Amino acid sequence: MPAATYDFIGAATLNDGTTDVISVTSIPSTYTDLRVQLNILSGAYPILRFNNDGSNIYYTVAYQSPSSDGGSIQATSNGPTTFMYANSNGTANTSYPSIYTYDVFNYTASEFKMALINGTNDITSVSAGGIQSERWVGIWNNTTAVSSVYVYAASGTFAAGTNLQIYGIKKE
Repeated sequence: MPAATYDFIGAATLNDGTTDVISVTSIPSTYTDLRVQLNILSGAYPILRFNNDGSNIYYTVAYQSPSSDGGSIQATSNGPTTFMYANSNGTANTSYPSIYTYDVFNYTASEFKMALINGTNDITSVSAGGIQSERWVGIWNNTTAVSSVYVYAASGTFAAGTNLQIYGIKKE
């Protein structure tokens, strides 16, 4: 199997806590896949749009552990919606960062785009408390190549220091 090479494409870091969106634009179409890395320094959960497309054509399926009642697994699906989301089933602890990665496969293909989303949060509203691990599969049902990534806070604003990084993946 060929090795993958990650090339840095771009990043954005928020300097203050007054905005609800962070983005990277001008993504070239010279890679096979994308890695979107998001480090959130607040209790806000991310909702993502490719090319800032607000059409009702995003779908997600999630597996979260622990669930809101402290159990081991909770499965959730939704769609169509106007964004791809990876939100926790609890309230994020604002003292620790939440880390999300979106692996976007075949982002320039002329068919729907699929992303594997991984998230880790320190949550306070789940009876079990502690770390929550999330795994999502998201679909953007659009034939346009991804050229920009916009991440919005599901509610409120992102804290200063929240960071978005985009990497291009080439298979060699």
